[in-house]
Amino acid sequence: MSTLVIHRDGRKFPVNTLEELRRLAIEAVESGIPQADVARVFGVSRQTVGGWVRTYRSGGAEALRLRRRGRRPGEQLALSVAQQSWVVDTLVNCAPEQVGLDYWLWTRQAVAELIGREFGINLHDSSIRNYLIRWGLVTEGRLLDSVRARHAPVLDGMSPVAARPGSGGHWIRGAQVLWVDRLRANRSAAVSGPSTAHAGTPAAGTVPGLFPAEVPPAVHVLFALSNRGSMYFLVRADPGDGAQLRDFLVRLTGQIANPVNVVAGWRPDRHGDDLRTWTDSNRDTVAIRFSTG
Repeated sequence: MSTLVIHRDGRKFPVNTLEELRRLAIEAVESGIPQADVARVFGVSRQTVGGWVRTYRSGGAEALRLRRRGRRPGEQLALSVAQQSWVVDTLVNCAPEQVGLDYWLWTRQAVAELIGREFGINLHDSSIRNYLIRWGLVTEGRLLDSVRARHAPVLDGMSPVAARPGSGGHWIRGAQVLWVDRLRANRSAAVSGPSTAHAGTPAAGTVPGLFPAEVPPAVHVLFALSNRGSMYFLVRADPGDGAQLRDFLVRLTGQIANPVNVVAGWRPDRHGDDLRTWTDSNRDTVAIRFSTG
């Protein structure tokens, strides 16, 4: 009867399979089969089998269990700690045009362009999203679903409906809907990543803290989300100021360059007249409804 020989490299099996392979190899050796024969059958080297045997005999079956493959948290990050700190400092303190980018608001694409220009590192949209979450500028992965669930009552699906009392004014038929809200940035988040900084990287600042020391304690991210998942954002200290929301909407409509219907998740408690005057004078390009009274 022929002996089954595994020709595939045993190191490339999934973790669960490899653990079972180790167990079977140990049982074979313990039953008296030479280690060289076991290695040939299971597609690994004799030294590997010898290592398994020594591990088993010194630590028992539990010692043979494998840790999941992969790098430790932070090791796989493309940006060093210093680079991350510099990017966060820029996002907190600057609008895109202040650093020479052709955007009115930050987007994942704008952040990617900033990183590519400064550090020569090209990052995918999903990587930028994960960094924004890691930096505390976005607090949840499914942000669009969360925002729509909270504020959808002002709409009947995607169709214009009569404004709920106190929710706002007119609605622009056919214009896209943008969900505008604010998040309190997580200042306790700490940057992590490779320890070697890119040549020419600005000083890391207050590592491991995420935000520079001079940033006010209450920092908020004003953001707009489209139903396709596009995100536009700007960091501001006081979302309760209607002038700051007006400035955000001016930038948003300038960047979208098409009429928009805005569902806002909060109503400013100061300088509301500034916001109202601006929206009244731009009725053809922007309509706003508030999901809170």
